[in-house]
Amino acid sequence: MRSFITMLIIVAGLFGCAQKISAPPAAPNEVKPPEGVSVAAIKKMETPQVAEGKTIYTTKCARCHGPKPVENWTVQEWVPIMERMVPKARLNETEAANVTAYVNFYAKSGS
Repeated sequence: MRSFITMLIIVAGLFGCAQKISAPPAAPNEVKPPEGVSVAAIKKMETPQVAEGKTIYTTKCARCHGPKPVENWTVQEWVPIMERMVPKARLNETEAANVTAYVNFYAKSGS
């Protein structure tokens, strides 16, 4: 009886492994979005850099003039604003890059 049970376990194990092996391997860098979430929505998700930029913007940039809605300006319009305001806010290179990522992420579309 023991040998019969042992044999069933071995056969079941082989059958289970065969199913796992037969599945096609996923592409190495392929990331599938969760069900119901589009790839476009994922591409538009905030990154940690954007989130950090938002924090810096609301604490350092808004300190003098209040938080301006970043979506009021295009990416191109933000360039001279950032050039002028980064030194005034005394942002270091990393902080400036993060705030730039934030304003660019939420900037209005257009030229």
